[in-house]
Amino acid sequence: MLCGVITVVAVPLLLKKHIGIHAANLTGLLIAVSPFLIVQSRFARPYTVSFLLSIAAVLFFYRWWLEGGKKYWLSYVLCATVSSYFLLLNLPFLLSPFLFFLFFPHKTEGGAGLLFEARFRKLFGLGLATLVALCIVLGPPIINDFAALSGKASSASGNLQAYADALLLLGGETSALLALGFFSVAGVGLFIAARSRNLLVLYLSFLGLMQLLTIVVVSPVGIDYFIILARYLLLLSVVFFVLFAIGFVKLVEQIKNRLALNGNFSAIPTPLIALLAVAAFVCSGPLTKAYYSPNNNLGLMLISEIVLGDSVADVTLNYIPEFYLRLADQQAESVELIEAPFHYNFDYFPVYQKLNKQNISLGFINGLCSPARSGEIPVAYRQDIELNSTYYLADGLDLRNSTADFVVFHTNIEEEVAVPFVGDAIDITECVSRFRLWFGEPVFLDKSITVFKLR
Repeated sequence: MLCGVITVVAVPLLLKKHIGIHAANLTGLLIAVSPFLIVQSRFARPYTVSFLLSIAAVLFFYRWWLEGGKKYWLSYVLCATVSSYFLLLNLPFLLSPFLFFLFFPHKTEGGAGLLFEARFRKLFGLGLATLVALCIVLGPPIINDFAALSGKASSASGNLQAYADALLLLGGETSALLALGFFSVAGVGLFIAARSRNLLVLYLSFLGLMQLLTIVVVSPVGIDYFIILARYLLLLSVVFFVLFAIGFVKLVEQIKNRLALNGNFSAIPTPLIALLAVAAFVCSGPLTKAYYSPNNNLGLMLISEIVLGDSVADVTLNYIPEFYLRLADQQAESVELIEAPFHYNFDYFPVYQKLNKQNISLGFINGLCSPARSGEIPVAYRQDIELNSTYYLADGLDLRNSTADFVVFHTNIEEEVAVPFVGDAIDITECVSRFRLWFGEPVFLDKSITVFKLR
């Protein structure tokens, strides 16, 4: 989350010299309210860390090319190496600056007018240093786990629908019409940048294109699923936001100039118009639908399905257990549920929370009837890592001293959810049996959930 906040502040500061303060600030605002980036920043996963470091790296490279200086040189090597360690698939974005400045001559300061040989010599030292750093940091893990790494490449075919849905998710729009408007304005920004030969914008656009083409060619595992594909293409969002900001500011200024004789509209400051546009974007987007009260369990699935414009419950669930409908009749936030097991790659519990308006905590089952699973903290490390809204169900009768009221075991997830479940569904019969010994018979039981009352 800290990296997400830093990105909001750092990106406008790094961009304002090159695209103008209004467009830079609007880019920062768009990053701040991006639904997909907000959700990613809530996860203890490497995506937002690598996102920040990747953007910083390519901007440091750009400054080094124009101005020189060891501080930019070293900053690029450090940020690019650490970013690729966190997320290897960002390497195309991080290394494409070498291709851009090597093969595309530019009439600008710094490298202006350099012949190919001169550009090659200038890039050679930085390229060699980057290669050495990457070999030192990435070499051991790649060598040790090469079979698993190679198995993740060319294991999916991808499809146009997945790419379309991923772009909707990155843009944060809730309809095809809004998405068309967003990308049309971004297209205007790209046209303006190309016409004015704005080197930085063309540079970022090239890096984004190389990232996209690499994902298409490599076809890493999971790209048939739009959420995973959007994670791989996360860096494209900042490119889209920069282009949109440039196009929006230019369109606003042109409209203001044409209406100057009319008086009122032309007097409104461009930053205020941009702020109102962002507010409209937030109100029309998924954030107002997902950020309800209580909302201690916002999930990626919830945001994703809202972005696609579907009824979340209808798309996600085969049916709604009667237990949750009963809870909806009680006072909001008066009951705390422990939901188990937790599937980090398909968190559908917020869909239930939106219906029943009660508080949700996650139940870790390792130590009870399962070894540590993906998304769970092993019980042996519970003293080292403290998480809010989580319980270890292996505590058994000690759960009566907690603030939770019920434990809900989801015993048949394939029956329960409507979308194709990609995960590690397991048999939790032993978990349910142990809870029967501790807490007696369940207070609710149907084809997919078993509920125990704690006190």
